[in-house]
Amino acid sequence: MLGSSVLTVACEQTEVLLFDPISSRHIKTLTEAHEDCVNNIRFLDNRLFATCSDDTTIALWDLRKLNSKVCSLHGHASWVKNIEYDTNTRLLVTSGFDGNVITWDTN
Repeated sequence: MLGSSVLTVACEQTEVLLFDPISSRHIKTLTEAHEDCVNNIRFLDNRLFATCSDDTTIALWDLRKLNSKVCSLHGHASWVKNIEYDTNTRLLVTSGFDGNVITWDTN
């Protein structure tokens, strides 16, 4: 996913990789972004992004402070596989293998 000037890569491990999309230079690895496989990444704006995982959580991240998550969202009972975001309403929508679709208000 491309946000601002950073390319993010979800790994089948617990990691999220960040690259400069112009030079392909590796910027940072979030080594323990989650406790299980990272499945999807969605930018909310040019600095905030969300990740979802088989650990049943969604994490919000800020590119300006990657040493820790902004927050973790809990609500799914199984693997979270997809994230969508509506910039007009600022609603984050996630779906998982528990059969649930959850809407999160990021306002």
